Amino acid sequence: MTSPAAPIRVLVVDDQELVRSGFCVILDTADGVTVVGEAGNGEAAVAAVAAHHPDVVLMDIRMPGMDGLEATRLITQGSFETTIPTAGTIETTIPTAGAAAPPKVVMLTTFDLDEYVYEALRAGASGFLLKDSPRHDLIAAVRAAAAGDALLAPSVTRRLIEQFARRPPETTPSPSRLASLTAREQDVLLLLVVLTVSRLHMAIPSLNKTHPLIVLTIAALGVAWVRPELLAQRPLFATWPAKIVGAIAIWALLGMFFGMSFGSTATFITEDFGKTLIFTFLILASIRTSRDLFTVIVAYIASASWLVYQAVFHFHLEMEQGGYYRLSHLDTYDANDLGLVLLLGLALTLLVFQVARWRGRIVVTGVLLGIAAAIAKSGSRGALVGLAAMALASLVLLQAVPLWKRCAFIVAAVAGITLFAPSGYWKQMETIIHPENDYNWDSNHGRRAVATRGIGYFKMFPVFGLGVGNFERAECTPEISPNARYRYAHGLGVWCEPPHNSYVEALAETGAGGIVLWVLMIPGAAVWLVLLRRRMPQHWLHGDGEQRFLYFAPMYLSIGIIAFSVGAFFLTFAWREVTFYIPGVVAGLDAAVAERMGREGIPGPLLPGSIGNVKLATRQVRRWIARPVAWGPRDPRAPRVARR
Repeated sequence: MTSPAAPIRVLVVDDQELVRSGFCVILDTADGVTVVGEAGNGEAAVAAVAAHHPDVVLMDIRMPGMDGLEATRLITQGSFETTIPTAGTIETTIPTAGAAAPPKVVMLTTFDLDEYVYEALRAGASGFLLKDSPRHDLIAAVRAAAAGDALLAPSVTRRLIEQFARRPPETTPSPSRLASLTAREQDVLLLLVVLTVSRLHMAIPSLNKTHPLIVLTIAALGVAWVRPELLAQRPLFATWPAKIVGAIAIWALLGMFFGMSFGSTATFITEDFGKTLIFTFLILASIRTSRDLFTVIVAYIASASWLVYQAVFHFHLEMEQGGYYRLSHLDTYDANDLGLVLLLGLALTLLVFQVARWRGRIVVTGVLLGIAAAIAKSGSRGALVGLAAMALASLVLLQAVPLWKRCAFIVAAVAGITLFAPSGYWKQMETIIHPENDYNWDSNHGRRAVATRGIGYFKMFPVFGLGVGNFERAECTPEISPNARYRYAHGLGVWCEPPHNSYVEALAETGAGGIVLWVLMIPGAAVWLVLLRRRMPQHWLHGDGEQRFLYFAPMYLSIGIIAFSVGAFFLTFAWREVTFYIPGVVAGLDAAVAERMGREGIPGPLLPGSIGNVKLATRQVRRWIARPVAWGPRDPRAPRVARR
């Protein structure tokens, strides 16, 4: 007499208890299937597999803590003997010799998204079903997985076939097209960024005479012309940051014809803004891999380090009219400008600290202390407000970093500023809370009056503005500026005031279209980075060095951009190279992430703005609208499956 076959042992994993119970009831009533355990998240699932040794695991994807994709990866690889949560991370031991074969995993989710399908299959799942699938499909998937087969939801199968049919024939690119920049070419890129951001040549007269920025720019353009294979292979304007930089360039050119002075605008574009655009497009075209991106980020940190050295050891403090001390007569930046440049450098330095090893962290810690000292000595209120914005943003956006570390960063920043603050610093900072006590509140040359006049210039030139670089010229023109008319009428001479506010500068000089583009380019970049971070594979958080760098980069860049955006309210920085460094590095991050995901076989457009993302969002909305809605009273016995 033949003994009956052993039942299929199933583990059910879902963070909603009612959903788990419903699946358990369905499976327990099926012939030849028995439920041996339940789990509410990925960590518990890995532990339950080690304890119960199921044949099949029904795994939800989105769960608190460790998600289903990471748990599936650990289970299918056999790393499920023990899990020990420590400080928000998961450490897994290697399975012992002779351990049983890992169970099969069938993924269950409410969301029919392509990226979930690809990630689940890459993690080793044997099936993919939606939670609204019929019960017989669920039972069939369990039996197929136990038999070593696979079963996918019909809609998923259809889309996989369609996508495979649309794929072009595979070709093997040459190694030169896959490699990043060579060491010599990276040195050119690094020096270009360092000299542009730090203005090192301005502090060394003998170096300044050689015009190193012009030489390096020509060298970079020459390399790009001779060896175009070194440039990013995708179109230059593939991402929204690149598109917006191009749109701003076109808008600025149109402003020559419709602004207050064709000649003045053309001169500014030729002598200043044009160099900024060339610098930005060189970064956009040069970053292909994470190594290139790291070079550009390290170059900015090196620039910040030089500025810190100058501020802390070379220049001295001088007393201002308010009785407080601050840096003065710097070779490169105004003290206020220095604070804003260092805010972005602080975020990038924190990123390198996050991913560096202990020796690197020692060096980076010294840079962080120097940045705190330089910001304090600059006496910049805009930098302090930006630093406060960075601290708040870190609490919200750095979710992958333990809370105690985020709080420690805030405490260390406050302690550093307090330690290095010069005499009268905090008294001067009180004007942030009480602006009426500062000259900027009621003086005709203060920021409040200048901003009001800037809005008036916008009303006079609402579409294309005054033209880039023409704000100070407008301040000196009686036909445009009421302040200039008053001074001329009373024989007080001309006083050409800069805008002291990047938003007012962009609004007055480029009109309605320009300010929209500028806001999308700088504050909007933080939003794009948050979206980019959500499209990244979750397992990169615990991956190799490159994966961790790319995973943390959007977080730290976003808090740096938020701080920069807040500080820009106090400074004339709309068309500076440092400002346009931001879209360059954001688009470069997108390129580096896409390159790494391509190597791992993960498809996708990444940043919003491409046609693929628009189609994806449209499909998701249509599916959500098309979902059946139960009208009338609900059966209290039916389990509630929440839309998550």
